[in-house]
Amino acid sequence: MIGGYFQVSHLAEAREIFDEMPRRNVVSWTMMVSGYVHNHQVDVVRKLFKVMSEKNEVSWTAKLIGYTQCGRIEEASQLFHAMPVKSVVACNAIILGYGQNGEVAKAREVFDIMRERDDRTWSATIKVYERKGFELETLDLFTLMQREGVSGSLANLDYGRQIHAQLVRNQFDHDVYVASVLMTMYVKCGDLVKANRVFNRFAAKDIVMWNSMITGYAQHGLGERALQVF
Repeated sequence: MIGGYFQVSHLAEAREIFDEMPRRNVVSWTMMVSGYVHNHQVDVVRKLFKVMSEKNEVSWTAKLIGYTQCGRIEEASQLFHAMPVKSVVACNAIILGYGQNGEVAKAREVFDIMRERDDRTWSATIKVYERKGFELETLDLFTLMQREGVSGSLANLDYGRQIHAQLVRNQFDHDVYVASVLMTMYVKCGDLVKANRVFNRFAAKDIVMWNSMITGYAQHGLGERALQVF
């Protein structure tokens, strides 16, 4: 009931139900925090947080997201460092927050200390680099995705295509190292047409490019084509 009122921005009604509850637990308190965050009432959240008798990972994370969504990055940063448990969701939120504030180094620092990452972690960090025009750093991050075996999905192929487009615009795609990374990405994502297109652009190919192309054809059941390349 409380959550429903918050969804339609009936804050007074939600608060009335909460105040009339004979017993409140961490779930009901967290629902209030999340509801006020949803309605961008961060100052109310801050006051509510002070009087909460019990807090959990969700309530901490909800408050953090509230700060980042409102652009209050300094407060978000202080809260993040005070959190007893830093969930993946919390880390993703502060990465985006730092990125919106132009603090790329801090965003990467959070990324590097994360023991576990999800698709949104990679997406958030890539966006941070893209916004600052750091094409080569973005490519290095995508290379790390490949090493950790993250780059096999269509979503990650979209990331790679976006990076490739940026590199072309800034003329980084003429570099053999850059081309090798792009080829490996396309091969792992199953886009052999794009991989072959990058491969054919270079007269002087390095061993990584040759291996990527041959391995790609072989792994996708195109043994004869692999032999032709060889």
